Amino acid sequence: SFKLPPMSERFFVTFNVFWLCVWTIALIGLQYRMRVALFPLWFLGIALAANALGHVALSFVARGYFPGLFTVPLVAVAGIILLVELTRLTETSGTPPDRLDERYWNA
Repeated sequence: SFKLPPMSERFFVTFNVFWLCVWTIALIGLQYRMRVALFPLWFLGIALAANALGHVALSFVARGYFPGLFTVPLVAVAGIILLVELTRLTETSGTPPDRLDERYWNA
C-alpha cells in the first residue's frame, strides 16, 4: 500500500544493466590495481547493505512481506564480505596513490 508508482520494466532493466557494466569495468580496473576502480565497488558494498536494511524496513512498513525480503540475507552477507575486503585492501600503507597495496596481493 505504497503511494509510489511502480518503476517501468524498461527503466528497471536499463538501471540494472548500467550498474552491472560499471561494476564489471571496476573489476577490470581492480585487476590492473587501479585505485579509482575501488569507488564503484565501495558504492556497491554500501548499496548492498542499505538495500538489505531497506527491504527489512519496508516489510515493517507494509506490515507483511515485501518483494526481496527472503533474498535479503544473501545480499547482506555479500555486502558485508565486500566491505570487509575493501577495508582490508584500502588500509593506509604509504603506497603511491595510483596503485593498490602490494601486501594485499601477496597475502
